[in-house]
Amino acid sequence: MSLCSFCHHIAWLLHRAAQRSTVQFAGLFGRGFTRGRPVHLKHQYHLSVPPAIRPFEFGSVIAGMRARVSCLVALGDPPLTIRWLKDGLPLDTPMVHDIIMTHPDDYTSSIVLAAVEPRHAGNYTCLARNPARETSYTAVLDVQGISLEPNL
Repeated sequence: MSLCSFCHHIAWLLHRAAQRSTVQFAGLFGRGFTRGRPVHLKHQYHLSVPPAIRPFEFGSVIAGMRARVSCLVALGDPPLTIRWLKDGLPLDTPMVHDIIMTHPDDYTSSIVLAAVEPRHAGNYTCLARNPARETSYTAVLDVQGISLEPNL
């Protein structure tokens, strides 16, 4: 196998690996390395598919309402870790600032606000990580105030 065709073979395998997470190949790498006999090398590559987060949004939220948003990692090989940030700072504990985080399965994480207040407004980022990459998606929570004056 010439060096050029070997490179094309490797490129084809990497393309195939993008569609599958494991690729095996065996090839003739050269002659003369072992007293004139061909040297066969067999390699196995494990390529991890990076995570992809399905877009999410809070929608229209008025102070006092409940709000829930879920981060679904729709694509990506395990192991996965999912974390949340609010305005760039980690939400590390299950309940911080009246925000409840749940992880119903290995691919989903949700945050729930039982009674939205203006202080909850901000950018909420879901971070998903696996051995291939870390990716993120951010949604803005805009809290609308309510008028307490009676309609006249």
